[in-house]
This record gives sequence, structure tokens and C-alpha cells, in this order.
Amino acid sequence: MLKFTIGADISKDKINFALRFLNDYLLDKEIENTTSALNKFIKEVRSFVKSMAKEKKSEYSLEFIMEHTGFMAIS
Repeated sequence: MLKFTIGADISKDKINFALRFLNDYLLDKEIENTTSALNKFIKEVRSFVKSMAKEKKSEYSLEFIMEHTGFMAIS
């Protein structure tokens, strides 16, 4: 099983991503912090990872990691 990890640094306007496999950085990308940009990025990454797994004839997992961005208590 190939294990890929995506780290995300989130700000109000942008999201910075880093895709890793083992000890290698495969992708570093900044996108707008919008639903459409995020959906497009996820499709691109899934396609990229899927093609790598197909080449190696292996299953894969894709894990997203980000910092805790807080919460709002509603009363």
C-alpha cells in the first residue's frame, strides 16, 4: 500500500498544500480558499496519486493533515 500525505496550511484567502510520499515532496501548491478551487485541487491530486499507484500496481491511501483552526461556540 502506497501512503500519500497532504499537509495544508490554511489562511483566510489561500491554502498552501504539500504532497508527500515517504520522504519525498511531490507537489507544493497554493490555491484560493474557495470550494471550487479546493474541489479542483483534490481532483488533480487524486488523479496524480492514482496514476502513480497504477504504475506500481499497488493500492494507495491519501491522508489530509491540517492545523486546528479553532471553533466558535454558539449560545
